[in-house]
Parts: sequence; C-alpha cells; structure tokens
Amino acid sequence: MAKKPVPFDAHWDLEGVDVVANWRYPLILPYITQSPSFIAVTKKHRGLKVPRAELPKDEKLVFEVAKKFGLLNVEYGFDDFFNIKWWNTTGKHLYGTKHAIPDIEQKLVKAGQTQTVKVTSEESPTIVLQIPTNLTATEAISRIRQIFYINRELFNVEFGTPLPAKYDSEYKLEPSKLRKDTVIKGASAIAMYREGMPLWKIGNQLKISPDHLIKDSDLDMDQDKLAEHKRVLSIMALRLVKTALLIAENAARGRFPLDKPFPQAKLKSYKRPAGRPIGSRRPKRISVTEFKSF
Repeated sequence: MAKKPVPFDAHWDLEGVDVVANWRYPLILPYITQSPSFIAVTKKHRGLKVPRAELPKDEKLVFEVAKKFGLLNVEYGFDDFFNIKWWNTTGKHLYGTKHAIPDIEQKLVKAGQTQTVKVTSEESPTIVLQIPTNLTATEAISRIRQIFYINRELFNVEFGTPLPAKYDSEYKLEPSKLRKDTVIKGASAIAMYREGMPLWKIGNQLKISPDHLIKDSDLDMDQDKLAEHKRVLSIMALRLVKTALLIAENAARGRFPLDKPFPQAKLKSYKRPAGRPIGSRRPKRISVTEFKSF
C-alpha cells in the first residue's frame, strides 16, 4: 500500500526561501523519474543507445527540465533519503520564492497584560484581530467569517488577491482536480507495473477496490468469484497506471500534478505482451489482453 507522503516546505527566515507546505512536493521526483520520456532522454545523455522511437518529439524540453532539476546524471528510482536531499538542495529553490510569503501571525496576550502589535503590510491591508480564549474554536471561526463579510461588503476589501510578480517561483504546482489518493497511489502503481507485477496484484496491494480485495485465504474461494475479483482489480489498476503515466509525462515537462493528454507523451514504453502470464494453466475465462497492454 502506498504510504502517505510527509509534506515538504521551506521557511524564509531559516532557509532564505519560502514554500508553503504541501503533500504533493514529495511526489514530484517519483513521477518525473518514472516518465518514459525522462528515462529515454537521460539515457541518451549518459551515452547509452536509445531507439529513436523512445525519444519524445519535445526532447529538448524534457532535457532542460531534467537539467534544472539536477537529474541528468543520476539513476532513477530514488528512496526517501534522496528525495529529501533533492528537495533541500534543489526542489525548494525551484518551487519557492526568495521573499517571505505574507502569512497569519499570532501573539498570546495573558490576562492583565498590555502588548503592542507591530503590523507590516507592504503588499496588502491587514486585519488585526483580538480573540479571547473564552470563545470556542467554532465560535471564533464564526466571528472571523462575519468580519470577512463586513470588510468585503462595507469596505470593499478584496480577499485572495494574487501576490506581486516578485513572489513568483520558477515552477508552481498545477491546479488539478486529481484526487489525493490517485496521485499518491499512482506513483507506486507505475513502479509495480514496470517491475512486471500483474495488474490485479497491483490493484490488490494498493487496495484500489476494498470490495474486491483478495487475501491469501481467499485463493481457495470459488474460482468464478476469484476471477471476477481479479478482473475488477485489473481494470481499476490499469486505469490508475494510465493516469499515473500521464502525470509522469507532464511532470517530466515541469507540469505537476497534471494528467492532461498531449501529443508528445510517451505512454506505450511499458506496454506488455498480450496474453496470459507464463506458467498459468487455468483455462482462460475472460479476455485479459485489454487489461495488459496500452
């Protein structure tokens, strides 16, 4: 089962670069390095023979991204340690800004104390709040919503305004409707598929369909029911692998996380031969060709 990634971030006051914490950052490398386009381009860079058909038409773009990300001369397939090291040396500088991003600040004022709060609002107006601790979190949040509404409607204060261009980073996470579960499990699905793991086992290990999970004790179940479970798991796993490959191909071009199809994407590099796995003696009950290839 794919483990949940620990969000990566960076703090301007400590590192000279600011990145808001996000769970997607730890998945950038696993996706880029499993992209068929990335693998072909970096192999060619290392002097290995690569068939022309495996190289993408936008080879130059993939090469430039690999170069900027510092991945030209290293093997793909990284562990967590390498991923963290890459983020600290390279990633945070690509996705971060050299200016401190405006954020909420707080100061606890004890009963009977008097405190002076210094507000620096270089980029936009700032609302200063006083929140007594006798309020519950729910009550406080409700009051804050009312404050937002009053300032927006009566004083024309705009919330969510974009930051100035000086805050732009070289790369940004793409707006995406992909489910978190899909993005997390997708990287693992590609790795398993590349290793030749049967699709139903990929679906089973990643628990893609809880209603069709197969335990070791279930292998003796009715063969028709077992075949149906494997069929459903195979269909869902292949769907996940296809989506993950598109995410990987987009990532190799600096677009993450995005599953948008595009002509240059290499989606057939991991194509498997049709037919049943070698050594299977069970009579063929369903057509598995469509589940084993692109």
